[in-house]
Amino acid sequence: MRENWSVEEIVGRFKDRGMRMTPQRMEVLRLLTEMSHPTAEQLFEKVHARFPFVSQATIYNTLRALKEIGVVAELAGGGQRVLHYEMASGERCHFTCRSCGQIRDVETDEPPIAKDLPKLHGSYRIEDYRLELFGVCPECAEGT
Repeated sequence: MRENWSVEEIVGRFKDRGMRMTPQRMEVLRLLTEMSHPTAEQLFEKVHARFPFVSQATIYNTLRALKEIGVVAELAGGGQRVLHYEMASGERCHFTCRSCGQIRDVETDEPPIAKDLPKLHGSYRIEDYRLELFGVCPECAEGT
């Protein structure tokens, strides 16, 4: 996975798959860079406000295409059925509050242990990994 994607690279990947980068898809991309772990529904609401004729299917299809080309990562959100999305940017560590469901990026001083794992037997190569932590955030902990 990559840390930063240029618009030209993403457009090129869409073209390689025979897809156009429409204004609606560009808006989804823009929102993904500005919002913190949005759901497809949250993206739909924002895109729909700007492009009233956009459908939810367009949002889901765009997210699926962006995920397939390695530009977007999908987060399960702590066992919830609602998926959250973010721009793919290499190794990430996330904390998901089991009480309120909020997902936060967690900064780590040292890389997680996945880089230190021995190579798998054969020709397997670790290209990406994600560390997900689950618990109760400080705000929810104060309320209990």
